[in-house]
Amino acid sequence: MVETGQFDKILPFCKKSGYNPNYINILRSLVLVKPDYAHEFAKIVCNRDGGKEPLIPINSALEVFLENKNLV
Repeated sequence: MVETGQFDKILPFCKKSGYNPNYINILRSLVLVKPDYAHEFAKIVCNRDGGKEPLIPINSALEVFLENKNLV
């Protein structure tokens, strides 16, 4: 799902299956391979809608982009 950009399906799949992926590692991989997908993925996992805690801290996501000099 990540490789094909189907980000809207990732979180429901993880919730349904009980799988808790390492979102930071996924983001790191995406930044290197598909930076445009990395930006979309970061928006989803850093989302705070509904007062929920983000899946990864915004600062951690920012560090991933800074490490790779990939800011948009």
